[in-house]
Amino acid sequence: MDTGGDRDVRKLRERAVSVCLVIWMAVATSTLRIAIWAAGEIVLWQAYGRERVVREHLSVTRMRPQLVVSNGDVLWGRSFYHYLISVAIWLPLSVSLLLSVYYRLVPNPIRQAFEVPKRKEESVPVVALLWMLVVFFLVPGLLPVGPALAVGFGSVAAALIWARRIPSAGGSFE
Repeated sequence: MDTGGDRDVRKLRERAVSVCLVIWMAVATSTLRIAIWAAGEIVLWQAYGRERVVREHLSVTRMRPQLVVSNGDVLWGRSFYHYLISVAIWLPLSVSLLLSVYYRLVPNPIRQAFEVPKRKEESVPVVALLWMLVVFFLVPGLLPVGPALAVGFGSVAAALIWARRIPSAGGSFE
């Protein structure tokens, strides 16, 4: 039987999961976008030299099946190199940023909610799922780098504001 306190704890946990999923998606996709951009710059600097890349405003316009540069050149055989650099940047950046946000910015009641055992009937609200879906498509591929990072940063900020407005379940997580 569900008691009132039990229901409060379950609701708090659902909200905590929603907040953390949105933060995770925004940070992961934003850092992925940064890593892809940085890897593209590194590959272009290696192929053309820094001065030419800056002078001609070169950028990678397409990554598959081969890297295509904004001047029309195709960089044959450099896609895997680009991928390795992206992963080498993305993984440490995203993990360190996620841990920093979680331990420094997420409120204590949200972190404590994860200590409560998970129930089978637990679900994620539709708003959080839709938000994650929008971030998933907008940040890594549909928007230019600046607006994409603004959407990612705005999503993290909104989720943290949301987290601070979630009341604790009477201070009890038992």
